[in-house]
Amino acid sequence: MNGTSVWAGGKYELVGERLTPIHEQLVARLEPRVGERWLDVATGTGAIAIRAARAGAEVVGVDIAPELLERARASAHPLPIRWDEGDAEELPYEDAAFDVVASCFGVIFAPDDEAAGRELARVCRPGGRLGLTAWRASSELDAVYEAAAGGREGAGRDPVHWGDDAHVHRLLGDAFELELEPGVWRLSFDSPEHMWDWWSTVVPPFVALLEGLTSELREAAREQLVALAERRRTNGRVELTRDYVLVLGRRR
Repeated sequence: MNGTSVWAGGKYELVGERLTPIHEQLVARLEPRVGERWLDVATGTGAIAIRAARAGAEVVGVDIAPELLERARASAHPLPIRWDEGDAEELPYEDAAFDVVASCFGVIFAPDDEAAGRELARVCRPGGRLGLTAWRASSELDAVYEAAAGGREGAGRDPVHWGDDAHVHRLLGDAFELELEPGVWRLSFDSPEHMWDWWSTVVPPFVALLEGLTSELREAAREQLVALAERRRTNGRVELTRDYVLVLGRRR
């Protein structure tokens, strides 16, 4: 299944709503200024692009999934944001075209992380700023995805290699002066079954992974996720946390 079809499923706008504190953190740390040229790579439903445009930046949002771009365009109206369909591994822009390059849990899904890293550096001008977020590894969520994948290693998981400090330095350290900050995403659900219903219908990569599964594999994934939620039950609710890293850079 290609990247476009993966992101066409689920309800990413509902994921975006729960990512709001991280969107706000990323944009605040990049300090948008009036007239700056911003690129939001793998913009999704446009949360970063919209915030930067509201601050007065001249913003381009690019994504591989036309369905997400349609939602972003509708959410952004009437802000003057340019929306482009494009691949993070081969961005359709000139060298040093942007003052700021950002990506919130977006570019990390590009299959070739080295190509994506080179493109982030290529389109950012000398002295420009980089900001992105990446998930840290989670053994508990890995167990859920492995159950759904029926033993196919890595299938459907979030690409957590971008969340490894040493790997990020290898990808971006030659081009950027980097600063990495740990963070925690917090999610709350009414019950373990509520968490399963949300994850299995809203999160696009997981929705794509579940499509076409046998009833046995789907039930195995459900049991793993519900068990994870039970371990995180506090005062009658499920309180889930997910570690991430905020990567900030200055182009050399």
